[in-house]
Amino acid sequence: FFSYLSRTRNDYRLFFVNRLVESVGFVALIAAAMLWADSDLAPAWLTDHRLAVTLGAMAAVLWGTVLLDVALYTRSGVLVWRAPGLPRAEVRALLRFSSPLTVSYFLGWMLSSSDAWLLERMSTRGQLADYVFAVGLGSFVTLITQSALTDWPRYYYAEMATEPDGPDAEAAEAARDRRIARRAQRFL
Repeated sequence: FFSYLSRTRNDYRLFFVNRLVESVGFVALIAAAMLWADSDLAPAWLTDHRLAVTLGAMAAVLWGTVLLDVALYTRSGVLVWRAPGLPRAEVRALLRFSSPLTVSYFLGWMLSSSDAWLLERMSTRGQLADYVFAVGLGSFVTLITQSALTDWPRYYYAEMATEPDGPDAEAAEAARDRRIARRAQRFL
């Protein structure tokens, strides 16, 4: 919800911070658990249940970002603890609109989780924990790509909003298109 809210409010900085906190926080928690597991003080469950430790780290990071978002949005006045009620007709319209979205989001979540579910049945728990950790490391690349792609439409439409006119309009338009293409090539 907060990821969607930060994007609809064009709060790309908070969206990027959320993704950064999730990625760095997950890797930091897993690294700390691995260091603790290698020490003499580590309990047996830490090394025996690596999947549970990995899932616990993931849940802790996700809840941490939710609490961070709640604090920031409450402080800025976007979230209030006592909001006025909506008329019943509006609530029904919202539910009619959001029900298919909820179903599609749930199906997408099932698809994104199916790899771990299949691997759990086809490999050991340690191998599955290693896989989930590797996916968490790979999310750094996704973080950079997603943040750039999220910001790209804003840049593109800002550039396209300047409509050249006058005798050199065609040349100015070509220069604008080359500028947009160069920026896209630099990014890619």
